Amino acid sequence: MSPLLKKTRFLGGLLNGRIARTGPFYVDIDVTNRCNLACRGCLYHSAEMKNEPLYDLSREDLSLDQFRRLCTELREIGTESLVLQGSGEPLLHPRIFEMIASAKESGFSVILLTNGTLMDSDVANKLIELRLDEVKVSLWATNPEQYQKCYPGCSPENFDKVLAGLRNLHELKQAKNTKTPEAILYHVISRDNFQTLDQAVQMALDTGCDGLFFAPLANLGRKFDASMLSREEASDVVRYLSMLGKQPSRLKHNIDWAVCRYKYFVPWEAGIPCYAAWYHARVRANGMVQPCGRCDPRVDFGNIDEVPFRTLWNGPAIGDFRETMLTKDGLVSMQGRCDCVNCCFVWDNLRVHRFFRFFLPFVRPGKVRRRERAKGITKTRN
Repeated sequence: MSPLLKKTRFLGGLLNGRIARTGPFYVDIDVTNRCNLACRGCLYHSAEMKNEPLYDLSREDLSLDQFRRLCTELREIGTESLVLQGSGEPLLHPRIFEMIASAKESGFSVILLTNGTLMDSDVANKLIELRLDEVKVSLWATNPEQYQKCYPGCSPENFDKVLAGLRNLHELKQAKNTKTPEAILYHVISRDNFQTLDQAVQMALDTGCDGLFFAPLANLGRKFDASMLSREEASDVVRYLSMLGKQPSRLKHNIDWAVCRYKYFVPWEAGIPCYAAWYHARVRANGMVQPCGRCDPRVDFGNIDEVPFRTLWNGPAIGDFRETMLTKDGLVSMQGRCDCVNCCFVWDNLRVHRFFRFFLPFVRPGKVRRRERAKGITKTRN
């Protein structure tokens, strides 16, 4: 599909208010729920979540067969990029390399998000051989002492292990004369590390990373209030990142995206709808499909164990969600089920909204539903 046709069909879906005329542009896939760390701000494995878990993690892995079926369906509806991550560590999945190989054979651009503790020479060589496009290594600390704060109960020796893995990947890529996978240091900003962002920059340079990405800590369920920045601290971070973004560097970065997340702290206050469910989906290890990783299990579009993804993608549950998220009242009503503060999709939503805001007053999804009901064609929710 040509880019112009894809944009035209995407616009057609937005105008409908409930139906996507394209598949998701990219999909995050939780390949496993197992993890070897307990990040302080993790929604799945931190100590703060043990007594009141938000998610059922009883099914550990997405199967290889499920993954391959999903890849086939996503290619059929035009998806181009997959992000293999997890409510756990993807490299713990026993068939992760087969998954990457299948995704690449299907024609996807593939990103792997890992905590880096398992990226030894054998793993790095395999990622290079599989032509992985990008590996994002999540490291929230800039020294061993800070590592202990951000990863309580985990060995501070992991800090040096992760840095050694990044250096090793860089050296192997040089030896093999290849630029892939691009290595991105992914640094989540919290109260434990916001004063050492300059050290994160130096860390990325010293280990031969291709880029450095920043992200605010998520706080679904208000479990991590103690680790969240105050408005004043967030303003300090924005000033530093803005200054950093103006300096010449060989590092690929997402500074504009990160600053945008802080600037639009509560997106609906700025009148920005959520368009994420038209261009993105998250598939959990238990097969559940959601709009993003910032939603709790009550925001559930169905399960790929029971219904094909392409059917769920325009099913009644996701249609209701899309309709709801186009209005400020709808966005407010979702609070408690979606953590939209520092929204990870606000950059993409802004890009859509800058154009689509002129059409938004003409979208009447409620009228579409009433017209469909009158014709007797509205699907019944399962």
